[in-house]
Order: sequence, then structure tokens, then C-alpha cells
Amino acid sequence: MRDGGEEVNKFEATALAAYAACVADLPFILWGPPGTGKTKFVETLARLLGRKLVTIVAATRDRTDFGGWPVVVDGEVAVKPFPWAKEFVEAGKKGMLFIDELTSSPPDIRPVLLRVLNERFIGDTPFQGLPVAAANPEDQAVTGFRLDPPIANRLVHLDWAMETHVWARGMREGWDRIYPRFPAEPAPEVLEAETARARALVAAYLERNPGNLNRVPEGEESGRAWPSYRTWDYAARFLGAAMAMGLGEEVIALGVTGAVGKDGYGLVQFLRENDLPAPEEVLENPGKLPKREDALFVVLSSVASYVVRTWDPKAWKAAWRLLAEVAKRGQKDIAFSAARTLARAFFDPPKGKKEMPVPEEVDLFAELFGALERFGTGR
Repeated sequence: MRDGGEEVNKFEATALAAYAACVADLPFILWGPPGTGKTKFVETLARLLGRKLVTIVAATRDRTDFGGWPVVVDGEVAVKPFPWAKEFVEAGKKGMLFIDELTSSPPDIRPVLLRVLNERFIGDTPFQGLPVAAANPEDQAVTGFRLDPPIANRLVHLDWAMETHVWARGMREGWDRIYPRFPAEPAPEVLEAETARARALVAAYLERNPGNLNRVPEGEESGRAWPSYRTWDYAARFLGAAMAMGLGEEVIALGVTGAVGKDGYGLVQFLRENDLPAPEEVLENPGKLPKREDALFVVLSSVASYVVRTWDPKAWKAAWRLLAEVAKRGQKDIAFSAARTLARAFFDPPKGKKEMPVPEEVDLFAELFGALERFGTGR
């Protein structure tokens, strides 16, 4: 795994992990003692990302605040959200709902939160914004409780701790000075391509380690991150966002383990051991293609993602030559997924980009393109 990020301390890494979760549109929770700046940081994130922040202290609310209030509309009963939710819903994707003091919320709120955090509904009203949360450990919270596994499984968990030297710097220079330099949000096509690459990596890892896919926790672990079909998808989306912004291994480890728990360390190790060649290297020198099939699949997926992202004619032609070489040596099944990604891009180029020429190797993947006459005179 290439570590393209700058060296950061633990506080900075956590801040960057939370930022990457926002970019990946993943609900997350900050865990930390009272008075350590969690709320201030969420406010900073919202400002950086241009989000409309609405803050709700869960300890002071009841289920109708999140589940809505039954009203009669045109003779029919509908569940409408309370007024506080209106501005958040109207903000669309630019909204951010901050649920503070989550571990102090009344028991009747918790079932309602399941739909808020995952399906993104307040009552019967859908929303597009991002829900995030903060909580004190149960032994430090007012009437604190341990999160139920279904709630915990809907969040990326990040431990928030401000080291003494970070706090001292904030005291001397101002609190906004303690945060790391946040990278610009990646372009949508870059995020999509890197997320596709991350999904291939996570899938390859779990195919080799199927026992790590789904494991319901017990005891103290039940209130934190644990591996499931949902959270491995979270891990892949986080990894894609982190790679798209060039964040380093420490940040990636925090986000991956924050999604799936300790099982995520296995993925981090897998990424480190399979420090695979970059797409540019393979396109320039096909001899760098790995021989092991799972690694080959991941590299070819990365190549396809790279070509779609850059949309460079030279890379386009080189990628098809590479896929043809793999197919001709009897591994067409491994090349097929990457070829499909390129074929889809051929028929639906990235917005604002010109069409690419028909690949000379089209006959090897004719089933992806359909009848050759679809290409007109280009063939």
C-alpha cells in the first residue's frame, strides 16, 4: 500500500479520518471524554465542507423528534418531522445533522435512530444530508449506555483524543490552528474510480479471509465497530475516499478499523503486503503485472479505474492491449471485469469528454460490446 499522505500525529489522523468519512458520505461517531472539542470540530468540518449544520442533543429529545409526529393531511395520517428538521432536509446533500450526547439518549429514541442513520428518514420524510454523532464513553456520560449492535453497525467509530501538545498549541495560537491541512474534495469521477478500486481490494481480501466478513460481537465490543456486509462496504467507501485524496496509511487504518473493528487490521496488512504497482507503471511496462490471480484482478481493476478517471487516449489503447494480453494467456475471466468497466465508459464517456476510438482488441471482448455494427464505420 502506497502511503502518499504527509506524516501526521494521532489527533491530525483522526481529524483527517473524519473528513474522509464526510467525503465518502459515511455516518460517523466521535468517541471521547466531555470537554475535548468534539462539537467544535464537527462545526469546523461543516464549515470546511460548506454544509448546513443542525445540532441536536439526543439527551434532551424524545422519539417524536427523530421519528416524526402523526398529523392528518387531506384525510390521511402522515408522520411529519418537527420544525428543527426542516432546514436540514431543505439543505439536501449540503446538510449535516449532528446528534450529540448519543450515549445519553433516552431508550425510546434508539429504535428510531436506526432509520435516521441508515435509511436517512426523519419520520416519513427522506433526507440527503449526512448524519454524524458524538458520544462520551458510557461510564462518563449522563445516564450513559452502551450502543446496541444495530446502532453501532451503522456508524464509523473514531476515538477522539487531544494530545497535550495539540491543546497547548491551540491555547497559544488559536483553536483553528490545531487542525491538519485538509485536502480538497476529489472530483466525483476521481472518487468513483478510486472507490471502485477500493471495492476490488476489499473483495479480494475477503475472498481470501471469508471468516472476517460477518461477526456479531459480544460483551464490551458490541457497542463499537464490528464487521458485517454493511460495514465492509463502509470500509471500501472510506478507503476509496482516502486514496482519492492521497491520505496515508495511518488515516486509512483509523477509518477501516472504525468501520469494521479489529478485523480491519487484516485488510490494512493485506494492503501493505500487496503493495501493487500503480496503473501507470503497468500500462508502461506490462511485465510488472502480478502473477497471483487475486493481485492481478485488483491491478486490472485499478487500471480500468485509472483510464476512466484520466480519459487519456494513450492510456486507453495501452489498457486494451494489456487486457488482451491477459485474455490470450488464458485468464480472460480475470480481465473481463476491467474490460466491462472500459466498455461501459466507451458507450457512456465521462461528462464533457470525447468518445474514445473502438479498441482494436474488440473481438476478444465482443460480448461486452454487442454487435460490431454498433460502432458504425469506426471498425
